[in-house]
Amino acid sequence: MKKVIFLIAAIYIFFQLINIISHYLIFDRTSYELLYNIPVFPRGAIFPWLNFDGKNYLNIVLNGYPFGDILSVYFPLYPLLVRIFSLNLIFNPIYMGFIISITSTLIASIVLFNLVKIEFNDKIAIRSTFLLFIFPASYYFFAYYSEGLFLLLTVLVFWFIRKKNILIASIITSFATATRPFGLALIPTLLYEGYKIYHKKKKIPWEIAIAPLGFILYAIFTYLKFGDMFLMITAQSNARFGRSIDILSPYHEFRDVILKIISGPQSSYDNIFVYPVIIIEFLFGVYTLLILYLVFKKLPPHYSIYTLSSVILIFFGSSFSSIIRYLLPIFPAYIILSLLLSKKQLIFLSIVSLLLLVFASSLFLRNYWIS
Repeated sequence: MKKVIFLIAAIYIFFQLINIISHYLIFDRTSYELLYNIPVFPRGAIFPWLNFDGKNYLNIVLNGYPFGDILSVYFPLYPLLVRIFSLNLIFNPIYMGFIISITSTLIASIVLFNLVKIEFNDKIAIRSTFLLFIFPASYYFFAYYSEGLFLLLTVLVFWFIRKKNILIASIITSFATATRPFGLALIPTLLYEGYKIYHKKKKIPWEIAIAPLGFILYAIFTYLKFGDMFLMITAQSNARFGRSIDILSPYHEFRDVILKIISGPQSSYDNIFVYPVIIIEFLFGVYTLLILYLVFKKLPPHYSIYTLSSVILIFFGSSFSSIIRYLLPIFPAYIILSLLLSKKQLIFLSIVSLLLLVFASSLFLRNYWIS
């Protein structure tokens, strides 16, 4: 546990150093103006972590869902918790959001470490946790985003599956489905566990029906407020997101990114980082397929089912432009890499991952699109 806490403290300091250094190396596009007149200090250490979706989450915390399109794609549990724990905005909602993100990340990493330690050993547990935090999108855990909360809910589901408490696992899954659409990827794993229970005890675990409740309640909300039960999905195809959601999405995504790579840098790109980011997105698309194969080959079914379900949601319902971020909470990837890689291979992977992490976090903190 001490190792995990030290790792998180070290990576947090690491990101703050990147925030300071990248400010002098990359033209800074982050706005440091006060948001909604909420006092924040120090602005230079806080505002970069609100870039992109962070501001949208803050908008929801303050104003709810006033419009029927863009903001509906951001699921409600994270902003709702910020609103609740700030005592309906009595306490600073910006600080409270960061407290929730970082605290969730800390607890999630401890649960993950102990889960992997129980299922494998201490060595694999620390390796997996380390790989999680040097993954090129891990900076989102410390931002005004739902990533830390979602990871916590995800690993807790697997923890209670391990403890054979399907009721608690199903309740937590319902919260996950109200946090991000990828919470739905946990349901097939629960169904698999339910099948095992039925096969062994001839008893149907009806409590699994609770699992999609968070998503269902949010769907009912969007229907009552906007007249569209699946607005959180259909709004993804808005021009702002540019996501193709259909049966051919994987083909379209791979085809489009390959064509962009072949075409080379374009004068229409608003900065020099766009083209290398496109290349990185393609490489992580290939990485995703490799990880999926390895997880199915080497890990227990509940891990492979969750990984497959997550990959399906990524490829069929989103875009390469966010693939690195979407891969972040798929923790079986870190387990399989920890199991299969030799010490030299792990060192090489760590160096590459850290370099990509420095690159990606620098762009994010300076308000350049990365994922």
